[in-house]
Amino acid sequence: MTFVTAAWEGKPVHNVLFEIASALGTVGLSVGDGGNLSYSALFSQPCKLLVIFAMLVGRLGPLTLALAAASQIQQAHVEYPEGRVNIG
Repeated sequence: MTFVTAAWEGKPVHNVLFEIASALGTVGLSVGDGGNLSYSALFSQPCKLLVIFAMLVGRLGPLTLALAAASQIQQAHVEYPEGRVNIG
Protein backbone atom coordinates (compact mmCIF):
# COMPACT_ATOMS: atom_id res chain seq x y z
CA MET A 1 0.00 0.00 0.00
CA THR A 2 2.87 2.33 0.81
CA PHE A 3 4.62 1.99 -2.52
CA VAL A 4 1.41 2.23 -4.53
CA THR A 5 0.41 5.41 -2.71
CA ALA A 6 3.91 6.91 -2.94
CA ALA A 7 4.13 6.17 -6.66
CA TRP A 8 0.60 7.46 -7.35
CA GLU A 9 1.02 10.66 -5.35
CA GLY A 10 4.70 11.34 -5.98
CA LYS A 11 5.25 11.94 -2.27
CA PRO A 12 8.27 10.86 -0.17
CA VAL A 13 8.07 7.20 0.81
CA HIS A 14 8.89 7.80 4.49
CA ASN A 15 5.94 10.18 4.91
CA VAL A 16 3.56 7.83 3.11
CA LEU A 17 4.88 4.87 5.14
CA PHE A 18 4.09 6.76 8.34
CA GLU A 19 0.54 7.46 7.14
CA ILE A 20 -0.13 3.86 6.07
CA ALA A 21 1.41 2.40 9.24
CA SER A 22 -0.72 4.77 11.30
CA ALA A 23 -3.80 3.66 9.36
CA LEU A 24 -3.01 -0.05 9.79
CA GLY A 25 -2.43 0.46 13.49
CA THR A 26 -5.59 2.61 13.76
CA VAL A 27 -3.49 5.15 15.65
CA GLY A 28 -4.71 8.33 14.01
CA LEU A 29 -1.35 10.06 13.78
CA SER A 30 -0.25 12.04 10.76
CA VAL A 31 2.94 13.66 9.53
CA GLY A 32 1.09 16.94 9.02
CA ASP A 33 2.30 20.11 7.39
CA GLY A 34 2.92 22.16 10.52
CA GLY A 35 -0.62 23.51 10.50
CA ASN A 36 -3.98 21.91 10.99
CA LEU A 37 -3.89 19.95 7.72
CA SER A 38 -2.96 16.27 7.88
CA TYR A 39 -0.67 14.77 5.26
CA SER A 40 -3.26 12.29 4.09
CA ALA A 41 -5.66 15.16 3.34
CA LEU A 42 -3.34 16.03 0.45
CA PHE A 43 -3.88 12.60 -1.16
CA SER A 44 -6.12 12.11 -4.17
CA GLN A 45 -9.44 10.26 -3.80
CA PRO A 46 -8.10 6.80 -4.83
CA CYS A 47 -5.28 7.07 -2.30
CA LYS A 48 -7.66 8.25 0.40
CA LEU A 49 -9.74 5.14 -0.29
CA LEU A 50 -6.58 3.06 0.03
CA VAL A 51 -5.90 4.64 3.44
CA ILE A 52 -9.50 3.95 4.46
CA PHE A 53 -9.05 0.32 3.39
CA ALA A 54 -5.85 0.16 5.46
CA MET A 55 -7.81 1.42 8.47
CA LEU A 56 -10.44 -1.26 7.92
CA VAL A 57 -7.82 -3.99 7.61
CA GLY A 58 -6.11 -2.71 10.74
CA ARG A 59 -9.37 -2.76 12.64
CA LEU A 60 -10.53 -6.19 11.48
CA GLY A 61 -7.10 -7.85 11.34
CA PRO A 62 -6.62 -8.76 15.01
CA LEU A 63 -10.22 -9.93 15.33
CA THR A 64 -9.90 -12.10 12.23
CA LEU A 65 -6.65 -13.63 13.47
CA ALA A 66 -8.20 -14.39 16.86
CA LEU A 67 -11.19 -16.08 15.26
CA ALA A 68 -8.95 -18.05 12.90
CA ALA A 69 -6.82 -19.23 15.81
CA ALA A 70 -9.89 -20.20 17.82
CA SER A 71 -11.33 -22.24 14.96
CA GLN A 72 -8.10 -24.26 14.69
CA ILE A 73 -8.66 -25.84 18.12
CA GLN A 74 -9.96 -29.35 17.66
CA GLN A 75 -12.02 -31.18 20.19
CA ALA A 76 -10.40 -34.43 21.32
CA HIS A 77 -12.50 -37.48 20.60
CA VAL A 78 -13.09 -39.13 23.96
CA GLU A 79 -14.65 -42.55 24.41
CA TYR A 80 -15.71 -43.55 27.88
CA PRO A 81 -15.57 -47.22 28.79
CA GLU A 82 -18.85 -49.00 29.32
CA GLY A 83 -19.36 -51.62 31.96
CA ARG A 84 -21.33 -52.61 34.99
CA VAL A 85 -19.83 -52.17 38.40
CA ASN A 86 -21.25 -54.41 41.10
CA ILE A 87 -21.42 -52.78 44.46
CA GLY A 88 -22.23 -54.70 47.60
